[in-house]
Amino acid sequence: MRQHPAMGYAILKPVQSMTQGEGIADMVLAHHEHFDGSGYPHGLAGEGIPLGARVIAVADAVSAMLGHRRYRREDPWEAAVAEISRCSGSQFDPRVVRVFLARERELRSLLRVQTDNSNGRPGSPASFSGLEDIPIMPPGFFDFSVVRRSGDQTLPCRPGQFP
Repeated sequence: MRQHPAMGYAILKPVQSMTQGEGIADMVLAHHEHFDGSGYPHGLAGEGIPLGARVIAVADAVSAMLGHRRYRREDPWEAAVAEISRCSGSQFDPRVVRVFLARERELRSLLRVQTDNSNGRPGSPASFSGLEDIPIMPPGFFDFSVVRRSGDQTLPCRPGQFP
């Protein structure tokens, strides 16, 4: 698990457009760095972490909390928001958290996290449709139609799953 930022970086590094400036490859490598310096792989802190990585860190944490995992059930939206808020200044950049909290209702609407009234569990998986309209993201950035192979069978990937 702790190797995936470096593995993602290694995959993206040969693609020139992914490494220009504060490139996506650097953001992928640093998205598990914590604002207080306690993260990995390099123990970067504060402004030493690329801004894009600090944004991805919040998005990744929200996605992990809302998604069902083999080892734990998904959290409701409110619990995910509370955890992001609680970790402001330690795990997450306080400025990114402030923007997240200020736009929380809009983000929840965009993600279309719904509660299944029959069992009280949030809808799973969260849908990321509609985020393409955010002007800082290139068209198709949130396209999760990637597939993964399992033997001879092709299976669709959902947010939070990796091929």
